Amino acid sequence: MEEETLKQYMNEYYRGFTGFELEHLEDFAKCLKEYKEFNLAEYEIAHLDKDILFPPGDIKIGVRDARTTSKSNVSKKILMDIAVFTMKMGGENVKRILETILLEKTRNDATTKDETGENIKNITEEDIDRELITNFVKRQMILFYKNFFHFEKQHIDDFATAIKNKERVNLENYEIDNLDEDLLLSRGKTPPGFRDKEKKKDADVIKDNLMDIAAFTMKKGAAITTKILISL
Repeated sequence: MEEETLKQYMNEYYRGFTGFELEHLEDFAKCLKEYKEFNLAEYEIAHLDKDILFPPGDIKIGVRDARTTSKSNVSKKILMDIAVFTMKMGGENVKRILETILLEKTRNDATTKDETGENIKNITEEDIDRELITNFVKRQMILFYKNFFHFEKQHIDDFATAIKNKERVNLENYEIDNLDEDLLLSRGKTPPGFRDKEKKKDADVIKDNLMDIAAFTMKKGAAITTKILISL
């Protein structure tokens, strides 16, 4: 895949997160501040399309640590809830990109040209093998989610400790230590519209850390997506 095409698809991935802080942060922060259980299943049903692989509120491939519950550690539980929600939102974006790529390939493969180079066949809906597309997307989505394996064990403690100590993780350094360089964004930076520009910086350590883990999750998803697209 050419670099410019790859960048276009990655811009599309990031655009899918526009409005994230304004639309979602308060819901997670409120539960964490009040030490309440966050119902991730209901939240996904309300805000996301049905996932192609996993039921609402769940991600069954070793991403979570089963020992973490709201009773054992509410900060870790809700940090992981917003991370899983971000993963699945990213999964939606990746699914749309993959479907677009395969549909374009299907149309190109099915189009023939006459002697003048003009197209003489336009593909119809009946020509599209939806089962083939679904199976292709599922295979790639399994790879996408598998790359988040052990996410909680590897990362959540860092952000939970920051909340406990009333500080923030240095996201720029954290990305340097844990992620490949992003194709579009500098270390520690997020795409336009992801964060609320009007929010006062460092005014709320809980909200800041929730957004930071969401941002890190989003960019880890971007790194995974980039590798998947390059491999196609």
